[in-house]
Amino acid sequence: MHGKGAASRFEFGTVTLIPDERLVLKDGRPVPFTPKAFDLLAELAMNPGRLLTKEQLMQAVWPDTTVEESNLTYHVFAIRKALGENGDSGPYIETVPKRGYRFVAAVRRVEGVAHDAPPSTIGAIAEPSLDVSIDPRRRRRIGTGIAIAGVAALGALIVFGGGRLRSRSAAAEPIRFQEPVSGRLAESGMFSVSPDGRRLVFATEGPDGVLRLWMRTLSVLQPVPLPGTEVFPIVPPVVWSPDSRFVAYDPGWIMKKVGVDGGTPQSICELPQTAVGGSWNADGELLLGNAGGGLLRCPAAGGRATSVTTPGPKGVEQHILPSFLSDGRRFIYLKLSRSNPEASGIYAGEMGAPSPNGGRRLLTTGFGAAFVPPSDAGPGGIVFARDGALFAQRFDEGRLELLGDPVRLADGVGSYLDGAFFSVSPKTLVYRSAEPAARLTWFDRAGKQLGRVETPGRFSALGLSPDGTRALVSMLAPQGTANEDLWLFDLTRSGIPRRITFGPELERGFVWASNDRFLWAGGGGIPGVYQQTVDGTPQQLFATGGPELPSSVSADGRILLFTTITSSAMGGDVWVRTGDGASARTRPFLGGKLHQWQAQLSPDRRWVAYVSTEAGPTEVFLTDFRLDSATGVATHGASIRISEGGGGAPRWRHDGRELLYMKSDGAVMSIAIDASGEFRPSAAKRLFTVSSAIPEWGVTQDGARFLFAVPVSATPPFNVVQDWQAAMPSAVR
Repeated sequence: MHGKGAASRFEFGTVTLIPDERLVLKDGRPVPFTPKAFDLLAELAMNPGRLLTKEQLMQAVWPDTTVEESNLTYHVFAIRKALGENGDSGPYIETVPKRGYRFVAAVRRVEGVAHDAPPSTIGAIAEPSLDVSIDPRRRRRIGTGIAIAGVAALGALIVFGGGRLRSRSAAAEPIRFQEPVSGRLAESGMFSVSPDGRRLVFATEGPDGVLRLWMRTLSVLQPVPLPGTEVFPIVPPVVWSPDSRFVAYDPGWIMKKVGVDGGTPQSICELPQTAVGGSWNADGELLLGNAGGGLLRCPAAGGRATSVTTPGPKGVEQHILPSFLSDGRRFIYLKLSRSNPEASGIYAGEMGAPSPNGGRRLLTTGFGAAFVPPSDAGPGGIVFARDGALFAQRFDEGRLELLGDPVRLADGVGSYLDGAFFSVSPKTLVYRSAEPAARLTWFDRAGKQLGRVETPGRFSALGLSPDGTRALVSMLAPQGTANEDLWLFDLTRSGIPRRITFGPELERGFVWASNDRFLWAGGGGIPGVYQQTVDGTPQQLFATGGPELPSSVSADGRILLFTTITSSAMGGDVWVRTGDGASARTRPFLGGKLHQWQAQLSPDRRWVAYVSTEAGPTEVFLTDFRLDSATGVATHGASIRISEGGGGAPRWRHDGRELLYMKSDGAVMSIAIDASGEFRPSAAKRLFTVSSAIPEWGVTQDGARFLFAVPVSATPPFNVVQDWQAAMPSAVR
C-alpha cells in the first residue's frame, strides 16, 4: 500500500532527491544509498554550480569525525556509479582537480508536492508463522521497524529475531537463512561474525574495484564499506573487539583497528609477517597468528608486538588462528609443522607461559578452530573443521580437555590455505561452501566463446605462454593446508594438466620468460625468485629477504619487474632487477605510501603499466622506463592514469601497439599506442565483458584471443545459523 506525503524535492535529469524522506529516485525507481553517500549527494545537489572544497564536504558530511580523504573519494565514486555516470566530468558531478567537486546539473526545487511513496526495496511484510525452520524458497525478508498485527488468534507472540520471525512459545530451534555475497570476495574468502552475532565483516571489491572491508548487519540487505580499510587479496580474517564495536585487521605487515560505525583506521602495531587470524580479550590485548613463526601479543591501544609462543625452526613451524578462552589468558591455536604434518593440530597455550601446554595436542586437524565461551545461548565449546565438515565439541576449560563426541554442524564447508570458511559467536554461526571451480576458456575480441578446457580447477593465478600453446596456473591443494602448486596445461592437446612444482608452500607469483621457461616465487617456505623449465627442477635466482611476486620479464630475461613489501609503512612496491649473474642489480623502482603492483614492461621497453591506489580507487597507470646502459640503473618518469572508474591486470600486445586491462566488472578495455610508440591519452575502448572470471588472464601475441578462468557455478552465499547451539543434542547442551 502506498502512503501519501508532502516534502520538498530536488529534480535534476531523471533523478529526484527528497531529503526529508532520505529518498533518491531515478526514472521513478528507488536507488539505494548508504547514509553518508546520501548526505554527500544532498550537500552537492543543494549547492548547484558552486565549487565545494574537499574540506567543506568532509566537514558537512562527517562533522564530528576525523576521516581520510579516501572516504570522500569513495563516496563520490559510489554516487556516480549509482546515478550512471562515467569518469570525472559526468552530467551531475564535476571533479575540480586538487580542489573539490561541483554539481553541474540544472536543479529544480519543488516545494511541498504530494507524491506516492514507492514500494519498499527492503521487502514486504511476511506472513506470520510458527515454523522457525522456514524453507528459504518460501521465506520473505522482513523490513526493520515494521509492526506485525492480527496474530492474536495464533495464541503466540511473534517477535523479530535478527530480522526474521520467531515464536517465543515454540521450542528453541536454529534459524537458518542465507545472505548473498556482494561483489568479488578477497581471494582468501575471509569473513568474521561479531561476538554479539549481529554483524559480519568481509573483504570484497566495491564498485570502484578497490578491495576493502565491508560490513553487513545480518538481515539487512545492503552492506556498507568501511572507508580507509583497503587491503590485499590474501587478507586474513579480521579480529573483533569483545564489545563488537571495533575490528582489527592487517592490510600488510601492520595491525590497524577501525570502528564499525565509522572513523579513520588507526595503526596499533607493526608486524614481522602477516597476522593470520587473532583474538581480542577484555583487557585490550590482541593475540595474533604469525605467518613467520610464533604467536604475537599486540596492545589494542597501540604499542610494540611481542612474542607469546616459540615455534620450531624458522619457515618450518607456524602458530596461527588463535582464540582466547573465557579467562582471556589461556588460548587455543593451530600449530602447523611443514616438515612433520602429523604433529599439526589445535594446541592450548597461556600468556606468559614458557611453553604451550607442554606440547599436548587437543585436536588433529589442519584448519584453525574457534573457542565459543559459555553464555545464555549454551555451554560453549570448540568449533572446528575437518574433511570439509564443521563440528562442535564440549570443552572443559579447567582441565583443557574435550568432552564427549563431536557434533556435526554442517557439510560442504570450504577453505583457503589453513582457514576453513566459518566464523562463530555464542548465538550465530556463519559458513560458506568452497569457491566454485573454473575452466580455462578462450574468447575472441568480440567476446564470443571460442572453446574451453574441460578439466576444471580452483585457480588462483593464470599465465599464458608467449606462443599461446601453454598455460600455467596456480591451484590450491584440495582440502589441504597452505599449499598451492603450479600446473601446466597443454592447450593444443587434451587439456589435462600436469603438476610441475611440488613444494609444501604457496607457488603463485610467476611469469613466463620463454615458451618453456618461467620464473616464480614461493611463500610459506624459503623466500626468493626461482627459475625453472617446464620439464626441469627449480633453481633459486635471487632473494631480497621479503616476499617477491614476479610480474613481467623482458624477452632477453635481463629486466625483471616484481612486487615486494619492504615495510608496513610503504605497502606493496615495484622493484626492478637488471642484468644477470653476479652483475645483476636489484633496486626499488615504483614506491610510495600506497600500493603499487602488477607492473608490466612494454615489449619495446619504453613503458611500464602498473596498478596503484595512489588516486583512491584501484587504477591502471603508465610511466616511462629509463635504463642507464652504463650503470644498469632503471628509473621512471611521471605517472599517467589511463583507466577511469577502476582498473587492473594490464597486458601488452606483443607489438606494443595496444595496452589492455580489466575493470572490476570483468570488462576488457583497450588503449591504442601510436605508430611511433608514443602514448597519447585517449578514451579506452570496451571490447567485451567476462563476468565472475578471476582477475588473471592471458592474451595471444596478436591480441586476437583471450584466455580466462571462468567459474562453472555461482558464488556460494553466506549460510547463517542463529541459535546454532540449539541443534546440539540435549545431553551436550
